Amino acid sequence: MDFSNNLAKVLFDFVKLHNELLSRDEGHRVLRERSLSYVDYYPKKEKDVLRDFFLATRIKSGTPVELGMNSPGILLDRVTILTVKLLHVVSPEESAEVRQTISEVLSLSTCFRPAKRSLLKKQSGLQVSLESFEGALLHLAASNLRMWLSQDIFYSDNHWQDYDYNVADLVELWGYENKFRNACIIAIDDWYIASSDDYMSADC
Repeated sequence: MDFSNNLAKVLFDFVKLHNELLSRDEGHRVLRERSLSYVDYYPKKEKDVLRDFFLATRIKSGTPVELGMNSPGILLDRVTILTVKLLHVVSPEESAEVRQTISEVLSLSTCFRPAKRSLLKKQSGLQVSLESFEGALLHLAASNLRMWLSQDIFYSDNHWQDYDYNVADLVELWGYENKFRNACIIAIDDWYIASSDDYMSADC
């Protein structure tokens, strides 16, 4: 079974549906609140695909720790950002290029390595309940989508007239979303570390 392709499809379908939901909200005033609840009610069948990917890419015993910035959480963050970009590209050529890049990043999932603990010490300042790998990944995708949409609002020529937002609102939203995104990345890395036989190793 091609777990990477299945994960890419579920993420794209999720982002597409979520984008439609948020676009219907007048002025995006409840971007965050509606988004958080949407992840909780996403169908179990799709979440199971994400869980299958996680189980298929669990870290094997004895795998060296990742000393750089290519931990599972950071790599999957790149995938979610590319998925959001894929939703918004127009030309077939650019779409094909983004899909190829997603495939290349996901190919690295066959050699995931646990992140060095020092990489996970970024304090998000948030108390976020992320009780499963699949929940953390969907929340990560949703957060990157919210940041993309809010930046669209900011850079729109007539965003002052079309949306009930000001610069302070957007700065506050971006500050929160960056912290929330970090919390999701940390949660994903923690899930992979916990799945490894070396979870209690002092090296991690």
